[in-house]
Amino acid sequence: MMTDEERPETRGDVLIVEDTMVNLRVVSEILAANGYRVHPVASGGKALQVAKTTALDLILLDINLPGRDGFEVCRQLKQLPGVADVPVIFMSGRGEILDKVRAFEAGGVDYLTKPCHAEELLARVATHVSNRVLQRKLGAAQAELEQALASAKAAEEVASRLLARVLPAAIAARLKETDSPFANHFEEATVLFADLVGFTSYAAAATPDQLIDYLNQIFSNFDVLTRWHGLEKIKTIGDAYMVVGGLPQPRDDHTQAVADLALAMLNVSRVRSHLRLRIGIHRGPVVAGVIGRSRPSYDLWGDTVNIASRVESSGRPDAITVSRDVRDALGDAYIFDSGRVVEVRGRGPLTVFELRGRRGAGDRGPLLPGPGDIE
Repeated sequence: MMTDEERPETRGDVLIVEDTMVNLRVVSEILAANGYRVHPVASGGKALQVAKTTALDLILLDINLPGRDGFEVCRQLKQLPGVADVPVIFMSGRGEILDKVRAFEAGGVDYLTKPCHAEELLARVATHVSNRVLQRKLGAAQAELEQALASAKAAEEVASRLLARVLPAAIAARLKETDSPFANHFEEATVLFADLVGFTSYAAAATPDQLIDYLNQIFSNFDVLTRWHGLEKIKTIGDAYMVVGGLPQPRDDHTQAVADLALAMLNVSRVRSHLRLRIGIHRGPVVAGVIGRSRPSYDLWGDTVNIASRVESSGRPDAITVSRDVRDALGDAYIFDSGRVVEVRGRGPLTVFELRGRRGAGDRGPLLPGPGDIE
């Protein structure tokens, strides 16, 4: 008799269902001697019990069993979870064609006529167990692949949501198609810069938590207003806030929309912020595009951007300063002061105006969303 050290490595679990005890013992010994873990039973009922608790690689099933024949036992086995794909080899002392047909119809994959020769038995068992092991590996690989695909899809959805938070929707969609930087020229856009006057002194005295909480509240409110007016936030730079109208989706009223946003921001800052807001607006051609691969950002370049920044820095606290181009585009629907000339670095003298309000809502709708949207 083989010792544990001499016994070959287990090649698979085989359920043997045979009511003739001599045959059951012989088949079991042949398979066990060749490295298979055998589960011998003498009835269909016991076979069902073993199949419920054991991960099987093959079933050897006699046709002539007490109580219910092997065909019925096979059908019942195939209904158990995890057994439907386990190959079944029928065994019978009869080799009639009808029995073989019924065996395959019941779910069998092979048929052995008793008495079985050891070489033939081992060859067929090895073939079907190998196929079963391969099937399991393929199933595990498929499950792993499906999990990887699901993880990749989830990661892509997270990336898409993050992109949608930091980039305009149209730009995020384009960036998903290409990871290369890109830019577009826009003939008309309106650029707004807003700055919190006195922020540097406040930051020097405030704790980090107070500083972050304050900026988060005021800029979150500005984000709500920007979306409300259908505009695009470009970025925050320290205590400065930058918005553009007219891109990436062109709109004819981009200057009016930015003016309305500026009035709304000023109203909110007067109530929600202890620091005064200074806003500057200019319009003209710009270049807009995405830069960076690992941390892409959407930004604007051009003289229009530079002038908008200079207009903002030339203004008074708690006021909206606009260039003549903006004043002319807005027309009589909005209220302005008489204007003044300021010196703009790199440009020389520039006439600017303070935007004081608009003459009624007209068809432009309210400046502010519902009160519950502003913190």
